[in-house]
Amino acid sequence: IADMAGATRDAVIDDLLSSKAIYRAPGGAYVASDVYLSGNVRQKLREARASLEDGEDMQASIDALIAVQPADVPYFQIEARFGADWLRPEINRQFIIDTLGLKNAQENDIVLTRAVTGWRVEVSDRVKNMGGIQDITGAPPSGSRGTGLSLRRFLEATLNTQTITVTYADDDGTYKDTKATEQANQKAGEMRQKFGAWLWSDPERRVEAERAYNDIMNAIATPQIDGSFLEFPGMALARGDQPFNLR
Repeated sequence: IADMAGATRDAVIDDLLSSKAIYRAPGGAYVASDVYLSGNVRQKLREARASLEDGEDMQASIDALIAVQPADVPYFQIEARFGADWLRPEINRQFIIDTLGLKNAQENDIVLTRAVTGWRVEVSDRVKNMGGIQDITGAPPSGSRGTGLSLRRFLEATLNTQTITVTYADDDGTYKDTKATEQANQKAGEMRQKFGAWLWSDPERRVEAERAYNDIMNAIATPQIDGSFLEFPGMALARGDQPFNLR
């Protein structure tokens, strides 16, 4: 571009920056405005601010990114699903602890791990053997040959929005326990429904969850193609009283 314009590289960059055709990105790169001001603009703003703290000239880029940030979605408009990826695992874990009524819960009592295929749950022996588990799962406890329903399997299905099937066995084989299956899925649905009210009930948790949702799920700006900075010497840029649309 500098060769075609018959100008120095620095002069071309200054001209493009002043016309807002490009913006300076962290690390000294330059990016076209419609590209830089779209996509995950929240992440770009965090990176630009970090670069500014490191001494890079990023203020113009920061100001432009601030202007295109999506408006925050207030918590009362957010559908918070139990097991949602945008929430810290500890929040889902605390909901389980509160639902089970665990007092003085230890770190290994409930352990959540996010795998490629979904949430994995580990439950300590203390929790497995506590009273009232069947009231939580709605099904008989797990037994031999995969019958019944363990708390671990119930929690994994509830977190991953999976359908639960409970079985029973006799001397002739293993069969679906229709009544227990219905009760377990009803209990799982009730637990999921209670999560939103529980999440937003605590002021500190509400602020954290609202911020997390907006930072992760509400971070994208669509490209705005604008050719208004372009100049066309010798070309008529208006017809009558209206300018041509250069976009």
